[in-house]
Amino acid sequence: MAKVVEMSNDKKNEKLSYEELEKFAYQLSEQARQMKDVISNKDNEIKSLRNNINDIANTFTRMNFLIEIIKHSDVKFDTEFALSCADEIKSLMTIPEQNEETKEE
Repeated sequence: MAKVVEMSNDKKNEKLSYEELEKFAYQLSEQARQMKDVISNKDNEIKSLRNNINDIANTFTRMNFLIEIIKHSDVKFDTEFALSCADEIKSLMTIPEQNEETKEE
């Protein structure tokens, strides 16, 4: 991020020329643009994190439903459906193995 523009002490009591004011205004404008870009990037990161949190929460909710289906498969659900739910739980709970290329890097 750019350094904050400051006026030197000897210039504070003097009137600035038009060119100096123009340069100062340009510097302030550039700083504002850079700060806006930083805020926009952070906002995008926050949105992405919120989406990830929502995805994780949805996965846990789905897993709870799958577990309940398996628990009550003898009464309310057929065996084939309960088995497919069990398979989905297995896939959600299994940590994917890293292939050897990824391990070497």
